[in-house]
Amino acid sequence: MNKFYTIVFVCLTCFKSLFAQSQIEIDQLNLKAESTLNQSPKTSLTDAITAKANAERIGYKKGIASALAILGVANYKIDDYVKARLYINQSIALSEEIKDSSNLSFSKYWLA
Repeated sequence: MNKFYTIVFVCLTCFKSLFAQSQIEIDQLNLKAESTLNQSPKTSLTDAITAKANAERIGYKKGIASALAILGVANYKIDDYVKARLYINQSIALSEEIKDSSNLSFSKYWLA
């Protein structure tokens, strides 16, 4: 019976470690997407879409909200204002839900 609990503990620890690593990777991808917004908004779009998909896969709401904000700004930069507004509004709603004031400020700045 002790072996069973040991195996369960090891599996849960590994899962938690993978989850945390994925969050870090998503945050890094969002930072990369944000850093290329001015020089290459289309590259930002690609990175933010990937970050959003990965964040949705693991239920990482902060990563989703950040990717949505970046998607909004990137679409604004390529003159697709309808999509920009849609993504930024989604980011604002999610940022308010999870109480992420940093992303909320970023999103509201671009909405104005």
